Amino acid sequence: MEKDLPLSLTVRQAAALAGIGINRMYEVVNLPGFPRLKLGGKIIIMRDPFIEWLNQQALAHKDIAI
Repeated sequence: MEKDLPLSLTVRQAAALAGIGINRMYEVVNLPGFPRLKLGGKIIIMRDPFIEWLNQQALAHKDIAI
């Protein structure tokens, strides 16, 4: 399924993939170590590093306090 997604995601697309709201996703995007690019005012989230980051968080059973 992941390979059906574009290589880069918007914050809205990443939020939908993660199953969270857009406001919460903006908080997550600003966490240290989150895999994102910022070009001017635009945030770009690369698909594969984002999915890997999600998996790492799940495997570590981390609760992210935001």
